[in-house]
Amino acid sequence: MQLLGIAVPFFARMQREGESGRRKINQYTRVLTVIVTAFQASGYFIYLKSMAESSGGANFIMTSYPLFWFICVIMLTTGTLFTMWLGEKLLTGVSEMESLLSLWLELLQGYPLHWVMNLLLV
Repeated sequence: MQLLGIAVPFFARMQREGESGRRKINQYTRVLTVIVTAFQASGYFIYLKSMAESSGGANFIMTSYPLFWFICVIMLTTGTLFTMWLGEKLLTGVSEMESLLSLWLELLQGYPLHWVMNLLLV
């Protein structure tokens, strides 16, 4: 979307609008990501279907095809949306990032000690 700002005048105007333009571009990016993910999930389903048909009768897709297709699209799109949400939450501010890093460091520092204590007590 950032490259479209160079080539398409509509997006160039939105980039010059400041914060409101940035929010609009982010919203367009989210919608485009959902659409691309839905197409990729459909392609992944077709790939799994072809693998099931070419595996010599071992059909690992046990449900009906429309239901499995729908489940594939929903799960992969939801995973992508969760990853986008998590990335936005991690990049909202340095103070939040520092608190998240300190939480991970506390967990990683205490975890090996926890295992050593459990081994010594057994």
